[in-house]
Amino acid sequence: MPRRSVLAVALCGCALAFLAACSRGKSDAQTAAQLTPIATSAAPPPETPPAPTPAPAGQTPTPAPTPVPAPFGPPTPAPTAAPRTVNGLLIQDEVFVGVVREAGGLRIRSAPRIEPGNVVGSVAKDTPVNVEGRVLNGQEAEPGKGTIWLIVGPSQYIYAAPGYVERIR
Repeated sequence: MPRRSVLAVALCGCALAFLAACSRGKSDAQTAAQLTPIATSAAPPPETPPAPTPAPAGQTPTPAPTPVPAPFGPPTPAPTAAPRTVNGLLIQDEVFVGVVREAGGLRIRSAPRIEPGNVVGSVAKDTPVNVEGRVLNGQEAEPGKGTIWLIVGPSQYIYAAPGYVERIR
């Protein structure tokens, strides 16, 4: 017999001996129970409220609190921060990303008012801006369009008339 055949027979013999040793002393039912998973479909019992304790003699029992169901629908948004005053400006902290929607874009000013020489930059139409807060009592840049300016950086403000900046996130 060639060496390969002898080696193959020896390996098969060892494997059979190992399997026989592993299952020795177990009945077929025990082996089947170990190999076959048992599916259980029993659900845990529902929680029952604790039984009310009887009131001492001469006292009226207090009713058990009624559980309040959780509200449905979207979560209530967090309230905005209360405005604070800084150097005479009424500032409301509010962080969001907006997009300039005003045709021609908006000018960035060093103060929330229209003055010669306070333009420090500009933002083109459809450009996203990172807003850090709102100035509620800035100068009304255009009659009838409000006094709100957006803070877009340190000493950088853009006028926020309705429709000028759209909040995107």
